This record gives sequence, C-alpha cells and structure tokens, in this order.
Amino acid sequence: MGVSVSELTALLLKELLTDDVDRLDSDYYKRVLEAVSKLEEDADFHGEAAVIRSTLRYIFLYRLEKEIAFLRKHGEPPGVELPEEEASVLSRIEDIVAVLLGEESGGPGVAGAGLTVSSGGAVASETDRGGPRRRVFEGSIVVFLQPHPRIMDKDVSLGPFARGDVAHIPRKMAKELEEKGIVEILSEK
Repeated sequence: MGVSVSELTALLLKELLTDDVDRLDSDYYKRVLEAVSKLEEDADFHGEAAVIRSTLRYIFLYRLEKEIAFLRKHGEPPGVELPEEEASVLSRIEDIVAVLLGEESGGPGVAGAGLTVSSGGAVASETDRGGPRRRVFEGSIVVFLQPHPRIMDKDVSLGPFARGDVAHIPRKMAKELEEKGIVEILSEK
C-alpha cells in the first residue's frame, strides 16, 4: 500500500466533518505504518513520514472519540469493521464499563487500567487518588492558517501551533482567532 499525505489528510477531514463511524480495514494502521517505515528508510522522505505519523495519530484519536461516543449512546461498539487497534481499545473500555456496572468483578486487568475496585464495589480512578487531572472544555476543532504561539487560559495550555495543525481549542478562543484570520473552525464539539 502506498500512502500519501493527501490521502491521510482527506481521511482526517472526513473524520472531522462527520459524527458517523465509518468502516476501516482491520489492518489499516498496520499497512500505513509499514509504508511509513519504508519512507523513513530514505532520508529524503523523513519529513513526509513525520507528517503521515502525526496525521495518523489524529485519525486514530478522532475515530476513537466517535467510537466511544457511539458506545456511550448505544451501549455497544459501532457495527462496522474497525482497525484492530481501535477494536482493542473499545474492548478494554467495555471490560471496564462492565466492572463499573457490577456485571464483572475487577480483576488485575482493571487495576492496570487505573481503576481500583473495592470489596464494596466502589471504583476510584487515578485522579481520585491525586493523579493527573484533565480539564474538560467545550471547544472547536480548528485548523491553523498560520503559526501561532502557545495559547493559555486559566489552566488550559495548548500549542504552540504550526500552519496546518489541527487542534481542539476552547470555543471562545476559536472564535477570536477566526476573526483574526489565524484559524478556520472545522467543527464545534
């Protein structure tokens, strides 16, 4: 399989512009990574390979976000063929949800996922035990039309950004940056 930046960019935009979970071959990531490894063997293509890896990362994470939303809404994974890596993550999430619902007992695998199940069935996460916390915010998915330094707002710190970077930033900041011609808003989530 040959792989190009334009093909992956088209897939990324498709993923960003729809909430649907589309079918993707079970060996998709494996095939792309094999092609990237071949590109990396040639010094002339190291930059292209880096862009492909970065784009592939965004595709994986955006697809997972949609798949998890589907799982949350319907109680089961989407009924389409998924890459092995995505199916594996969803399977792990289903296992943890089963423990949270009391449908299964918490074995060593659940503890490895950062959850501890007490004898009374209570579940604590790493964040409850003083681990890292992530701030959740409503935002917009944007593409940067020009480079931009780090964005800081209260306890949110994002960037810096290069031209062409795709990011999820707070909605208010996205609107301000769009008015200045720095970003184009692709989607509001």
